[in-house]
Amino acid sequence: LFNRRHFNDIAPSIIENTVRKNDIFAFVLLDVDNFKKYNDTYGHQEGDNVLVNISKVLKDNFKRSNDLVFRLGGEEFGVLISAKTKEDVLILTQEARKNIEALGIEHIQNPPYNVLTASFGIMLIEDETQNIQLDSIYKRADDALYVAKENGRNRVEFFKKI
Repeated sequence: LFNRRHFNDIAPSIIENTVRKNDIFAFVLLDVDNFKKYNDTYGHQEGDNVLVNISKVLKDNFKRSNDLVFRLGGEEFGVLISAKTKEDVLILTQEARKNIEALGIEHIQNPPYNVLTASFGIMLIEDETQNIQLDSIYKRADDALYVAKENGRNRVEFFKKI
């Protein structure tokens, strides 16, 4: 996967190009639920294997030419998506969430699922009038991710304007 540095380098131009074409830009931020507990229970080598498996799922799921997947740090991943509709983004993201859960990797410290899961936060930019500063987009996706965690994990949440 691409790394955080590459994300920071290319994300602004991808956002601008997507919005200019009147497509919807989405930044999806996700992380593994209760990953510290996973490492504490199963060991860091198994934790590393989890990250490899999640990377494979994300690459298999977000495989269109305009989808870019990044490991941003630790158990945090990001995806840049250009789509025609919000529903397209939601379908792709829900599929990734389900595919991670379907790996069936035991995680007894992740109730009620008891398997490995991930939570997702999505920030959409649907027109040129929205703020397209990378820090703001990242923060809003992170806010949505936090809502997903607070609402029970293993969920997808969109950033909602207040």
